[in-house]
Amino acid sequence: MTADTSILTTASTPLLPRLPAATEQGAKRLSTWQLLAATLLLCGIQFVWTVELGYGTPYLLSLGLSKPLMTLVWMAGPLSGLIIQPIVGQLSDRSQSSWGRRRPFILGGSVFVILSVLCISYARELGHLADVWLGWGDRSVLFAVGGFYVLDFSINAAQACGRALALDVAPLEQQGEVNAWAGRMLNLGGVAGYLVGFTDLARWGVGTQMQALCLVALAVFTVTTAVSCIGVQEKQADGASAAVESDWGSLARGIWRGVRQLPRPVQMVCNVQFFAWMAWFPFLFFATTWVVEVIAREEQVEDARDPAFLERATRAGSFAMFLYSVASLGLSLLLPLLVGERCGLRWWWRASLVAMAAVLGPGTWMAGSVGGATAVIVLMAFPWALAMWAPFAMVGEYVSIAAASRESQSDGVSLLEGGAILGIHNMYVVLPQFVINGVSSLVFMLIGRQSGNDLRSVEFLALQAVAAATGAVDGVGVVLRIGAGSALIAAFLTVFLYDQRQMQGFVVEQRLG
Repeated sequence: MTADTSILTTASTPLLPRLPAATEQGAKRLSTWQLLAATLLLCGIQFVWTVELGYGTPYLLSLGLSKPLMTLVWMAGPLSGLIIQPIVGQLSDRSQSSWGRRRPFILGGSVFVILSVLCISYARELGHLADVWLGWGDRSVLFAVGGFYVLDFSINAAQACGRALALDVAPLEQQGEVNAWAGRMLNLGGVAGYLVGFTDLARWGVGTQMQALCLVALAVFTVTTAVSCIGVQEKQADGASAAVESDWGSLARGIWRGVRQLPRPVQMVCNVQFFAWMAWFPFLFFATTWVVEVIAREEQVEDARDPAFLERATRAGSFAMFLYSVASLGLSLLLPLLVGERCGLRWWWRASLVAMAAVLGPGTWMAGSVGGATAVIVLMAFPWALAMWAPFAMVGEYVSIAAASRESQSDGVSLLEGGAILGIHNMYVVLPQFVINGVSSLVFMLIGRQSGNDLRSVEFLALQAVAAATGAVDGVGVVLRIGAGSALIAAFLTVFLYDQRQMQGFVVEQRLG
């Protein structure tokens, strides 16, 4: 990405002293290998997420988990993102460990990721042992649900510090580049997870399909995390930023203060993110369901509840999502090469949100065949590639500028640091999930097609297919078009985003004010 690294000055004295690129944040320009090493752990994290989200529901159902409990299990993801990332972000900002600020939390979270995945994959065996040794009865569901909760909380801790690590080690002029690499790694992890999931792993003789899938996920996660932790030279926190109270009360007050006093350049990014993810969650939740609806309507199936039809249609939806993941990976490699002075990152992000609104609105309304539905889903790869890159690059640019100012000044003014900022930013990504869950439930309740409040169940999928086959109101389409409206609002809000010069001016004002 072409970046404007000029520093604001007055006629006589620089307001923010110029720092050579090699010394910003104490970081030298990173080589391609270093960019890869700094972001590779995100590939492993996304691989594990793909396994959980793609195959967790049928696995839990096979253990006998009820629908109400299934809903509680899937609340673990957004809850952990809302709670853990801001806390871990602040704790790592204050860390003075000889291992660096982020790596202790990455390694600690990774240990719990490994233990929780093993607990999930061998839940039946653990439940049997608990019955034999302790007389608890079959508690396999308890082990699996507990494993999913621990996994969500621990992987959020590792991901929060993984993002912050990449932000820390890259100088200002490489924030766009390192976050582009982060987006590539996330997309690569998703594609790899889908590919491995489609493979018959049980034939290797290492257990069931789920157990083999979990073991592969753990191997990928362990290797990628080790490469990032070993291959990155992390800078320790300076004494000023770390020498603050670390009790839980001060931590909570720090998060609340950070939310209220979030720097305006970051607040603008968060505003866009809130409405952008109001559009993303309907797509991520209901894309496969929508494909099933389209097929039911196209074929005018007589029995939309037929398990054979649902399996075939769901497989078509899963294949469309796989193609979308592959396209996202390809675009994450191509798009950073197209960013320049004329069409900068803000322009590309705005264009992707407008495209997203067009796809979720008119696109989903016009698609009438499985081919058209697949094309619509694949077109969402363009906005997704930007979503995994652009906002984090902009936040990273601000944090780099603020850190450079903090190192070059001795006035004692405190600027919110990277871990805390990324944690608060993640809250603006997670909160829309709660909102859109409520909106979706209301829509389906109003049209009389909600199934036990479980929007992930096979019964809900069947209800939507039946309605589509009979020409009833397209509930999923309504929710997707609500998302399209949110994407348009997000696109409008990108007009207020700061560029680097404006960020530098803001930091100067904070220092002088």
